[in-house]
Amino acid sequence: MQLEKRFFILMGEDDDDDAFLLNQRLTLKGIRSRVRCFKNGQQIIDYLSFSLGDPSFPRPNLVLLDIKMPMKNGFEVLEWINAQEELHGLSVAFLTGSNHPKDVERAAALGPVSIFHKADDMPQVIELIQSLECKACGWI
Repeated sequence: MQLEKRFFILMGEDDDDDAFLLNQRLTLKGIRSRVRCFKNGQQIIDYLSFSLGDPSFPRPNLVLLDIKMPMKNGFEVLEWINAQEELHGLSVAFLTGSNHPKDVERAAALGPVSIFHKADDMPQVIELIQSLECKACGWI
């Protein structure tokens, strides 16, 4: 039996309500992406590290990071991702509650990454996911 291959989102979000709301919005838009949520940045690093050592282990098409997470914050996770040659080209975006200009500056300094505000930018996050999903499926 072969599993259906779906667009895979790895999400770093320590707030269960925010993770639930994203999943609910994806479902309402008819997006059937697989979302795996971790509550801290170290868990995301551990997951990605394991995927580097095992080619059969699923790698995400998109990593969505909250900036403020326990153990390792979103910036530390992105710095780690950037240091892994095998992960170059992995799409990463911040989905955060922070409006602090320093956070936007730091995100921009870490490379090409989108930053979205949880309260205001959810439609743009859904558009990003739809666009990346279409690219991953070869539709565009």
